[in-house]
Amino acid sequence: MKEGIMSRLDPASASPLRSFGADVFSGHFEREGKRMHAAAQFVVEQVILYRRLDPAVRSRLEARYLPVGRFLVKEIDSRPDFDHIVALSAPAPSPITIRKSGLDNPEAQRKTIAPVRGSIYFETGDLR
Repeated sequence: MKEGIMSRLDPASASPLRSFGADVFSGHFEREGKRMHAAAQFVVEQVILYRRLDPAVRSRLEARYLPVGRFLVKEIDSRPDFDHIVALSAPAPSPITIRKSGLDNPEAQRKTIAPVRGSIYFETGDLR
């Protein structure tokens, strides 16, 4: 059986994905996003997190954000849930866990170590 492209990001994959081509959009590609680059080539240098999503409905009151350079990327861990990417003024040294009330509250900003510049992506529609 042929392995799917997303499964090839699994570090244990028999044929790990090393590169791929994709169109790059500004905004959400399914909701009036604008194509910025067609057939751009990407190299997979490192898989930071690989986990299959659980289809079961469950709710969590806290969100875990992983640092990736000068960004925090929210882990998907509930259903329903939301995607969230936050820009920082400097890299965060470690993951943070906060209440799902958002990174605009003072508790969250203290935990990030670096000042929050703002959300660059927030999506709720795809994770119901």
